[in-house]
Amino acid sequence: MNILYDITTGRIVQFDNSNVPPPKSVGTDVLTIDGELSEYGFDTHTVDLKSKTLVVMSLTDQAAAKLPNEFDVKQAIWSDLSNTDSYMLPDRDDITPLLRAAWVTYRKALRNLSKYPAGGTPPTPSAMVAAWPVRPNGVDAISELRKRI
Repeated sequence: MNILYDITTGRIVQFDNSNVPPPKSVGTDVLTIDGELSEYGFDTHTVDLKSKTLVVMSLTDQAAAKLPNEFDVKQAIWSDLSNTDSYMLPDRDDITPLLRAAWVTYRKALRNLSKYPAGGTPPTPSAMVAAWPVRPNGVDAISELRKRI
């Protein structure tokens, strides 16, 4: 099994049973171990950074792992920005100027969720989730993340 993990925290980002390791991204590495996918989980295991082995997390750490982290929130932001791109198309005739302005405001609010003043403290993932606005069409794009807080 190939496990893609965060090199600063040991948190598992992705894993699968294929013979092809997942592509690395900045701040990640791949650990290959014996075992089946069903034996391990994102919320129950982590990579010990010193020994490069998979270890079971304490119950306290397992509870904390279920909370959204910065990666989860930023991924949700990118996903929702992508999913709402079509509302910005100028030739879309089913959107009034007022509704388009509401979508512009919503999308700007998403971009601003992770920003903080120079020298200030970055917002926590929980604070970003709490500040996430509801879409102009009334849909809560991150209802699943909200359940994890």
